[in-house]
Amino acid sequence: MKLIDDFFTVADCRVDDSGSLYTMNVNAAHPIFSVHFPGNPITPGVCIVQLIKELWEQQSRTQAFLKRINNVKFLAVINPLETPTVRVKLSIPQSVDGGHKISATLDCGDRQFAKLTVTFTDRQ
Repeated sequence: MKLIDDFFTVADCRVDDSGSLYTMNVNAAHPIFSVHFPGNPITPGVCIVQLIKELWEQQSRTQAFLKRINNVKFLAVINPLETPTVRVKLSIPQSVDGGHKISATLDCGDRQFAKLTVTFTDRQ
């Protein structure tokens, strides 16, 4: 199940020498939030990892396979009622072990929600 254009929508994307910066809107009406958790919606960590994968697929114009989660830190919850817009920063990928190692952060101003380093390979 794709999350972009359903769970998340891209409001803006800027690319520079350090990577890509996306502004994402979180769909508070998405059915996932009716069970995770009713009355106190929290964005599941797996949805954050999937979002990074989908952004990488759009950027690289390939279908990706998540080879490794090198590091992940969930620092604060993303409640779409309190924070409907988040920024996602993807680093310039590094080539490692036949894949692409990417660092990502999710934040809203001075509040950081997650930091991840993941490795993707091209799906064959």
